[in-house]
Amino acid sequence: MRTITDAVQLNQGVHDGELDVNLFQHLIFLSDFNVNSGGTLVPVGATAVYPLALYSEQYKSVEEIPDGATVALPNNPTNLARALLNLQRAGLLELEDGGDAFSTEADITSSTIEILPVDSNQTVTALKDGSAQAAIVNNTQAQKGGLGDDLIIFKEDLDNPELAPYINAFVVKDEDKDDPRWEKLIEAYHSTEVEDAVTELNQGNLQFKADWTAADLQKELTGLEDKLRAAK
Repeated sequence: MRTITDAVQLNQGVHDGELDVNLFQHLIFLSDFNVNSGGTLVPVGATAVYPLALYSEQYKSVEEIPDGATVALPNNPTNLARALLNLQRAGLLELEDGGDAFSTEADITSSTIEILPVDSNQTVTALKDGSAQAAIVNNTQAQKGGLGDDLIIFKEDLDNPELAPYINAFVVKDEDKDDPRWEKLIEAYHSTEVEDAVTELNQGNLQFKADWTAADLQKELTGLEDKLRAAK
């Protein structure tokens, strides 16, 4: 047994055959790996989508955020785009043509705030040390940083179909996608016992996506990869 903390290594391990399957990423992250690293990994089953919420210790609502306030957000490309879309839905900025899963700071056409892209591990720190008056924080970092739901001032609708790129999935090598073990693994994950445990672990901040088939996931992945290649 060995511990792997680097996300790219988790994908590379599956790609190289050192690992059979991994579970840690959403589809947009997977598309980025495949396109930029020459991977041929595919999703074989969906787990859930997790929120990327806007937190503040100073303000109780988005409407209270003053013009010129600083908002921290994760700087890795996949979550940066999602954070920008979140801020657009919250009415704090606008993106060219409405934005998409590949939007960047350059796509901002108007904004009432200053954005502060930082490493995802630093989003809570920026909020607590005063560098930012609000911050977009992923569920894992929020739990680690002790941010409770009472500090959330804007939250995604996890039923929104626009969040399909952020569905998390079990991932394997393309040549292994028909292995019958995956069906058993996915069935076990979506059992009542496991879903209840995962829900408790995440304090209810997730939406299971058991209705998404491998074919649905692959179609979404292919679309994301095509868009990413076209943008390069």
